[in-house]
Amino acid sequence: MTINHVIDEIYQPLCVLKQDKDRTVYLALSLTDFEVVDLHLFKSADKHWYSPWQMLENLEHTGLVRVMKKGETDGFSYIALEHLAGLSLDQIVRALADQSSGNGALSEEETLHVGIQLTQAIGYLHSVKVIARTLAPETIFVGNDGRVVITALPFAIGKDESGIALPSQERIIPGPFTAPEHIAGSGYESADIFSICALLYFMLSGNPITNLNALELQILGGRISIPLLSRYVPGITAEIEKLVMQCLAYEPEKRVATCEDLRQELLNLLKKIGSHYEEPSKGSPILANLVTRVRKLNPPSPKVLFANESPTSEFFPSPQIAPSSPQSTKDIEPTELHISPSSWIETEDGRHIPLDQNKLRVGRPDSQKGIQPEIAFPYPWVHRRYLLIERIGELWYVTLEPNATNGARVNQRWLEPEIRVPLKDGDIITLGKENHCVYMTFHNK
Repeated sequence: MTINHVIDEIYQPLCVLKQDKDRTVYLALSLTDFEVVDLHLFKSADKHWYSPWQMLENLEHTGLVRVMKKGETDGFSYIALEHLAGLSLDQIVRALADQSSGNGALSEEETLHVGIQLTQAIGYLHSVKVIARTLAPETIFVGNDGRVVITALPFAIGKDESGIALPSQERIIPGPFTAPEHIAGSGYESADIFSICALLYFMLSGNPITNLNALELQILGGRISIPLLSRYVPGITAEIEKLVMQCLAYEPEKRVATCEDLRQELLNLLKKIGSHYEEPSKGSPILANLVTRVRKLNPPSPKVLFANESPTSEFFPSPQIAPSSPQSTKDIEPTELHISPSSWIETEDGRHIPLDQNKLRVGRPDSQKGIQPEIAFPYPWVHRRYLLIERIGELWYVTLEPNATNGARVNQRWLEPEIRVPLKDGDIITLGKENHCVYMTFHNK
């Protein structure tokens, strides 16, 4: 099997999400089961390329990213991961912290919802004898559906039947989310509890527990002074601060004993602040609303390269993406108005699509039926003809197509078929519902 076979016959690349000298990440469509995946192509078959996902393979949990397929060919390595639509915890916290005025980043309710889902995922890992060793907000993902997912575990280790941690070839790099015992070269389940609460601290305050670098943490052995949360969030609930600071203790025995114990403590705190948590089968509505709120702040999007651009590395082929068909002349109403290049649609996978025509259709491409919408999404639940975005006079409108039964919203307002709704800068357009949904943002500067 050749690399061309992988990207042409097993996966159809849609666009490039990320690229550096050693790796290219495509948004791709699997041609066997028609699922959308993140396809990572690595320059070499070095044994360390797979380490971030090695402990995730063959594990099934809603809080862990699914490893769909992996392999090596032609000196390349590749792995297909479940595609997650949403934002990383790092993006969310930093976007909200930039907007806050000394009152932290996420609300207490939002933070507790994230923490509860994290304890479930890490608790599951512990039940199958895996220790995460460290977590990072860049690899914690909050989906459009409110599901919290761990997308990589680069330093995870397993345990043998007697409970002894197995040696790892991946040397841990100390950071603000690493427990002191891991910095010292040991550590078990309680170290993951430290990492979870370091993330809670980051979510509540918008600040890590320390700004020391890896070398400084190594020299100190992780024995650092952590400011109280109330320094950053003066009105924080005292019991929340007490629990987080307890689990950040240098001595493991002073922390909560297990992930299940921590989960119960978080559930109790949620009740105390007047909220509740229903076990979500498809994610948390509280966190789904959080992602929508952050999208309105315009967090930075990943760089996306298309087929007509030159990739920065000669090692990876560029996906052959069919160009959009020109708008049919009979569909365009004659007008003398100039279409402003400052109006565009930003999709959740990072595409910036200029609104340079009077009418643009949104939907799923189908080459056999000759359907190629200007704003295309490959998901099977996306209707071929879903939305119409059009300019009338000085305003832009969106209209739900009559047969688009999966529904669409502008912000929280559901659209009625064939009823135009005006758009304003920053509006979030959602296609679909529940766990089958995709977002895009309308910009008009």
